[in-house]
Amino acid sequence: MALSLPANATPDAVPSEAYVLRDGGWVDAPCQVGVAFPPTRRAAAERGQLAFLLQSADARPLVDELCQSVANALEQTYYGESGSITRALREALLAANQTLFEHNVRADTAARLLLGIGCVVVRGSDLYMARLGPACVWTFSEGALAQFPTDSLWYALGSEAAGDVDNEPPAGMRLDVEPELGHSDAPAQSLVVLLSQSLKHRAQPATLLRALNGDDPAETRRHLQSITQGQDLAMLALAPVGDDADAEPMQGQGEPQGATALQAPSPTPVAAPVAPASASAAAAESATAIGPATLAEERALEQEVAVSWPVG
Repeated sequence: MALSLPANATPDAVPSEAYVLRDGGWVDAPCQVGVAFPPTRRAAAERGQLAFLLQSADARPLVDELCQSVANALEQTYYGESGSITRALREALLAANQTLFEHNVRADTAARLLLGIGCVVVRGSDLYMARLGPACVWTFSEGALAQFPTDSLWYALGSEAAGDVDNEPPAGMRLDVEPELGHSDAPAQSLVVLLSQSLKHRAQPATLLRALNGDDPAETRRHLQSITQGQDLAMLALAPVGDDADAEPMQGQGEPQGATALQAPSPTPVAAPVAPASASAAAAESATAIGPATLAEERALEQEVAVSWPVG
């Protein structure tokens, strides 16, 4: 697969390629997917490389300006936060959620938007993942495929198995949210793919991998468009190239369950969840105080979430 690096990339940058199909046309510089390049060499070494994918969680069209504001909040908070990678990643998603929520409470009903946010950070041979609302990350490595999150009610929406989205709220719906975090190995020669729900619902892993294996981006686009039958899609593919023996341990690391093997996994579990930050004293101290007015605004936004989120 032909992955590329921008001219200003650092030596340890991760090659990537974005594919976004919207309203029947391919978007060359989409705001809803991206790779943030660290502001300094030190940030690159300590924080790795952040990538993200945004998708609508309520069937409303994306607004580039709003997506850019959310992306800016992700990038600035992640690289500006002190502490561990997992802490910075969590704070970045909370900042993005607050940015979108504040827009929604000020905007007219027609201008509001709820988003699914999926993020990955590649640092050496370690992959850190986080999400709010609908999101999916596939990692192809050594003949196996791992999925993050392992399971999600968003995967089933549009079917009888659908649950209450209040249990996995999208970004912009309320302030008291907790991102889901995970970790897995991402050695050289692996392939990491963030994909939208429309693509996940229609693509078999082997089919998607075949579509990405060619060297012609135009041919890859034709394959992807065929998979979704012309429906909107978004995807970001990354190829980790480094190895970091000093990768930091995950906070609250326990029995690996953050990603699930979808085919022939190796005997060693491939991912570990991070203990929910809401269970920690640090999260309690940083929790946002929500007053009566804010609660009323949140309830109004929750009513706008589609009961049956579209599969397409």
